[in-house]
Amino acid sequence: MGSKKLYTERRPKKGKGRLLIIYLVIAVVGFGLGSYLKYSSNPNACSGCHAMKPQVKTWQVTAHNNIKCDACHKNVSLPTFAFRQMTERYKLPLTTDVLVEDETCLGCHNPKRIVTPPGDLVIPHYLHLEKGIDCIDCHDNVTHANVSEKVIAAGIDPNTFTIDDAAKVATMGNRIPMDKCMECHNGAMATRDCNACHNDKTAPTNHGNETWAIRHGIEAFKNVDGCNACHEYDVAKKGEFQSEDDTLINVRKVARTNAFCYNCHIDRPQSHTKVYSVDHPEKARAFPEGCLACHNKDKEEQVVSAPTTQVYCEQCHFSLHPADWEPNHKNKVHQDGDAQCYDCHDASSCASCHKQARKDGRI
Repeated sequence: MGSKKLYTERRPKKGKGRLLIIYLVIAVVGFGLGSYLKYSSNPNACSGCHAMKPQVKTWQVTAHNNIKCDACHKNVSLPTFAFRQMTERYKLPLTTDVLVEDETCLGCHNPKRIVTPPGDLVIPHYLHLEKGIDCIDCHDNVTHANVSEKVIAAGIDPNTFTIDDAAKVATMGNRIPMDKCMECHNGAMATRDCNACHNDKTAPTNHGNETWAIRHGIEAFKNVDGCNACHEYDVAKKGEFQSEDDTLINVRKVARTNAFCYNCHIDRPQSHTKVYSVDHPEKARAFPEGCLACHNKDKEEQVVSAPTTQVYCEQCHFSLHPADWEPNHKNKVHQDGDAQCYDCHDASSCASCHKQARKDGRI
């Protein structure tokens, strides 16, 4: 007679074994996902890529250095970046199509805050937002200072990029250039009135002089770049007069293409008093370039509007030369020089006449 078993053997059910495996998989995946999320929000995840070191170091020296990367850079795939890093399938300078959205900025920045940039600037951010202007349209270099382009331009190895380099780059052209503002504040899309953005737009001391309206042209011929420093943004076509032409031509172009100048010049100058027809010869001899800024015939292509004036010297000053002057004037010029010619003629007169004379076969 066989022995009786004192206990019943229980075999584990297959369903419970599978459930245990599922629990283990979930635990591993959960741990991995948690580690990934923790690591991906850590700036060290970005600094691990040598090509990203300049971006990380510039972030470290800016006011956003207490904000984690993923707080602003949402929907960015860390595995994709890791794959490109390992396979070196990336291009320099580094760029991204995933831009920082307004909602991200407005999570910390109040568009109606009282705080504004240093100096006399007035920036009504809420008005820009109402017009559909994104934060990134103006503040595209606020944290990383466009360091990718600057590192490439300077030929710096990203691996050797230091905190000191970052501090220099972060302050190098990091303020929003006025050109960016003037893309919209051009008079058509938005006002270009200085007072719209500046609390204190103080003119230079010499501008308050009672003779400034008369003498400013002389100062312009001395240093037209000084005028251009403030009034450049009134130019209808930016860069029209940025050439290597001589000063005379350069100032003429400024006076005719710059709306600030033109809007005054279309009116009779203060110096042109009721007796100007009597006393203008003395002033014209002292500073003929001033007259020719408006009264020369060879006017450049008009950018703002019609020519400032169609009044020319010869309309009143008929030729004082004898009938045989044209064929014989060269002898007089050779004998006495050409200085007296320029009392009436500008520098282009000789070439203008000689070119036509050759065309007509007279010389």
